[in-house]
Amino acid sequence: MTQDTPAAANKVIKPKKFFLKRPSFWLISFAVLLLLPLVILAGVYFALKSSLVENHLWPRLQPIIAEQTGFQVELSQLRIDLLRSITIKGIQVSQIATTANEPASAGNALAAAPVKCEGFNLTLAEVALDFSALDLLDKHLLVNNLALTDLQATGCLLLDLEADKVPVKEEATEALDLNALLAEVTELLDNPPLSLNLKELSLNDVKVDLRVEERKQQLHATWQGELDFFAAMDWQDNGIVAELTTQLASLAPLVVVLNSAPAQTLDLTSQPNLNLNLAIELTKQQGVWQFKLAPAKLNFNLANSHLNLKQQQESLSLNLPSYQLTLESQVNLPSLQQEALEVRVKLEQLLTDLKLVRGEENYAFNQLSLLLTSHNEADKLLADLKINVQQLATEFSFQPIDFEQRLEVELLQDLSSLKLQATSLLNQLDLAKLGLVVSNQPRQLNLQPQLVLNLPTSLAKVFVEPSLKELPGSLQLNLAANTRINHSANNLLTSDFAKLTGFVEQSLDLQLSQSLPTTDLKILQPLMIKLQASSAFPELKPDLRLSLSSEAIQHPPLLQPLPFHLTLATQIEAGFKTLASQLELNLNHQPFAKLDLQAKDQPQQLHLNGLLDLALNPQLEAFLADLKPLAEFGHLALGQQFQLQLQHPEADLLALAASEMDLNQFQAQLKHGLQLQQTLVKQSAGKQLAANMPPVRLKKPFKLQQTLNWRAKELSLEGDYKFAALEVPEVMTADDLNISLQLKATSGLAPEHLSWQLSSTAKQLTLLQAQEPAMELGLLFPLVTQGDISFNAASEKLTIRQFSLHLNDWFKQQLSGEVELANLDKPSLQLLGNTYLAPKNHLASLLDLTTSGSLSLPWQVMLNEGEQLSLQAQLEFNNFSLAQKDLSLEGLQGTLAINEELRLSPENKLSFFYLLESEAFERVDFNQIEPYLAGKKGFTFTKLKVRDLEVGPLQAMFNIKQNLIELPQFSLQLFAGNLAGHFYLDVTPKAWRLGLLSRISQLDLRLLLPKQATSDYTPISLRTALEFDFNQRLLAGRMDISDITRSQLLQLLELVDPEHLDPQINTVRSALRLAHPQWISAVMQNGLMDLTFSLSLFDEPLRAHGLPLSPIIERFGEEALLLPDQLPLE
Repeated sequence: MTQDTPAAANKVIKPKKFFLKRPSFWLISFAVLLLLPLVILAGVYFALKSSLVENHLWPRLQPIIAEQTGFQVELSQLRIDLLRSITIKGIQVSQIATTANEPASAGNALAAAPVKCEGFNLTLAEVALDFSALDLLDKHLLVNNLALTDLQATGCLLLDLEADKVPVKEEATEALDLNALLAEVTELLDNPPLSLNLKELSLNDVKVDLRVEERKQQLHATWQGELDFFAAMDWQDNGIVAELTTQLASLAPLVVVLNSAPAQTLDLTSQPNLNLNLAIELTKQQGVWQFKLAPAKLNFNLANSHLNLKQQQESLSLNLPSYQLTLESQVNLPSLQQEALEVRVKLEQLLTDLKLVRGEENYAFNQLSLLLTSHNEADKLLADLKINVQQLATEFSFQPIDFEQRLEVELLQDLSSLKLQATSLLNQLDLAKLGLVVSNQPRQLNLQPQLVLNLPTSLAKVFVEPSLKELPGSLQLNLAANTRINHSANNLLTSDFAKLTGFVEQSLDLQLSQSLPTTDLKILQPLMIKLQASSAFPELKPDLRLSLSSEAIQHPPLLQPLPFHLTLATQIEAGFKTLASQLELNLNHQPFAKLDLQAKDQPQQLHLNGLLDLALNPQLEAFLADLKPLAEFGHLALGQQFQLQLQHPEADLLALAASEMDLNQFQAQLKHGLQLQQTLVKQSAGKQLAANMPPVRLKKPFKLQQTLNWRAKELSLEGDYKFAALEVPEVMTADDLNISLQLKATSGLAPEHLSWQLSSTAKQLTLLQAQEPAMELGLLFPLVTQGDISFNAASEKLTIRQFSLHLNDWFKQQLSGEVELANLDKPSLQLLGNTYLAPKNHLASLLDLTTSGSLSLPWQVMLNEGEQLSLQAQLEFNNFSLAQKDLSLEGLQGTLAINEELRLSPENKLSFFYLLESEAFERVDFNQIEPYLAGKKGFTFTKLKVRDLEVGPLQAMFNIKQNLIELPQFSLQLFAGNLAGHFYLDVTPKAWRLGLLSRISQLDLRLLLPKQATSDYTPISLRTALEFDFNQRLLAGRMDISDITRSQLLQLLELVDPEHLDPQINTVRSALRLAHPQWISAVMQNGLMDLTFSLSLFDEPLRAHGLPLSPIIERFGEEALLLPDQLPLE
């Protein structure tokens, strides 16, 4: 139809609508919007499945991976099917070559050389993952296969250990709560997020030929080997089932070399091999989750292992040709919520030909085998461990040894009971056996260990230990113990020990036996030790009881085996505030010692009370020779009691022990009492009582009481000592002999001042003398002594302020002075004293003396540096008289001066510091010296009587000075006449001399020689000037006699020539028949005497020349001649 047709001309043309207002547009847009995610997913799916990732995406990722990891990764094919599989083929990984040119550090010189480690390659033929992604819609993941095929690692791998270190911030760890963890695991098993089925995970043909280097050359390792791995797992709602198999084989040894500063190197070479097979089941049966591991097999071995380790102070070298480990086990846990574990384990280890060198110590053995087996029986877990070491050679043994150890354990599943048995064999010898039984019940725990230990003497030949040679023989020790704990917990293992309360009891029985003794110690009967202990807790109140006994034990100085039994009991209150202890010791089945001790700890105070009883039985001398002297005293019972109070600055003793003690803050008081009682042994019939009397006899107990007070500033002691009835046979007896002592010192730490007072009284004190009447000495009491001394530590000087000794009222001694102790080899001292003696008649009667009057001796002694000794004294008599048998002296009055300067030699011998000389015949004008004598006190006595001879009175001046004993002026009424003149005695060592210058008038010889008295009596008058030398025994001088009768002269001639042998004397005797004597003169010189006789009827005197004086001197002066050798002078 053309345009000009009428139809066309008549059609109405409508205008078009906007496309947004068209319905079809919105319908198509909605459809496209719904299909867009699917389109995108489809696009991504097909893009990943195509070569797009391999050709375009992977090349962009390679540089990023290389930059971040340092490894270049190449792929030949990469295919990803998100619904079914992922495949990667031709994987090659190589390390980007680098050279470490870092400067060497001061601690590692090896870092100076660059490390060349190139050529690391890791190739993997294929990684194939086959899975089903559509199953995830049902919360199920199915992995059919995950396989890594033909993985090879070769070349050198360079590591930077310093760069790999990442600082880890330590976080506080909380205690592991097993119940909470178990609840979480159970919750996860009951509600798994999805189910998983991994049918196969494998690594096939994994080969490694690799060298590993550390950038700073601290580590170097090489290894070549193969690895195969297979695993599978199925996790469903009813549990997990998995299995795992691994095989590792070494084609070449593993070599590891480690160098680390400072000076530590490790060199390890070994060839490991491993086979592992595991099967795990975690399933839910009847609503209970169960765990099972069956089987679990492991075979691991090392071949040709070598280890060298060197450090700064020690080195270690190990050579182990073979090591094998085999493990076969089965584990079954029927319920995770209950402790019902079922285990069956067999573990074997075998080491052969080990050689170990540690420093200078060498260890080696041929073989070490270990076998561990374990299994369940009902509710028990049984384990058996055996260790066998053959030919073990160490530095501690002289020869290789074989050692076997076996341990058997039986344990209940609920841990309520444990039984353990262990045995040890050494060279087929039973060395030790151990048994242990543990019972863990609600509110009670029991432990019962037992031990048998053998220590034969042959061990000294096996081991180097020196103490084994000192074993007293072959010993066997048997020990049995029992511990029972009653506590407040139903389950001790899950309770809080800090909150437990209860009571614990322990007992221990130990028996020590000996055979083949090799030392002086001989245990002929077993030594038994028993210990019992109990206490409540947590507040401890220990109660301890110990018993130690043996029926026969011997050790020098014991003479024979001795039975003994010792018991000790101790109770301690909570906090150790009080303590009570009792000890008893029996010897030979008889009580020997008993101790009771009580202690109480209070704030800043300690109180200690005690009783100690000792019983000495004479029968003990058969066991101990040292007790033989005591056995003579019979049975002795010694009882002691003491009380100690200590004050200190701390709250208790524990705080005191932990503090720094300052003795200046302490005070102590000790009260001590003692009683000693003696019981004589009953004498058997026929024995004399006197022959068996003890050396000392206490008829009544001896008692002692003393109190000691101490503090840092001072110390004081007060004591009373009482002998009620004391007897020393054939020596003395005493009744009520009491001694009292008071002592005080300052300070208590280092006393510098000491004072004391001691007094003694006695009701009766008798001195017994053989074949002499008993002497009563009780009148010597009371005895009182007191003193006050001080010591200066700086100058080392001892000062005696006061010392006195009083015996009743008849003897007094006072002393004061200083002693320098700086040089004890050459001491210096200065002492002043006064001695007073006034013996009474009743006192003198003890010595068969009659006395009256008194005497005093003020004196002073000085010693200078141990060499020069000075003595000054003045003996003063006050009408002093004494008489004894054939000797009496009456009316002694006056003073006697003593002045001596002496020298003390290192051999403690005395010599005069200087010497004085005196001339007997020197004439002195008395009128000129009389004024100097006016102030001098004379020396007089009224009468001196020796047997029938009586002289006196005497008036004289008496001086003792240095070597001279001198009477410069004396007058003595002698035999109805008078002797006056000058006398001296010079005691110079080895040069004694005696001099006499005198005039004798009206001397009656009849009183001297009454038996030779005659009727023709005429008093004799004479003058003497004599000097006698003791050393040469020479008498020199002159003697002139006038007024002598014929008979008196004949008596004198008898003294000169008693045998009538001298013709000159006989001539004089003949002349005296007709004439009478007028005067006589005697001159003595050079040991000879010349006599001149003037007789009536003769114009010329008769003479007797050269008469020897030695016979006369020795006859009348023999004892006097010995005096120079008896005095300590040199």
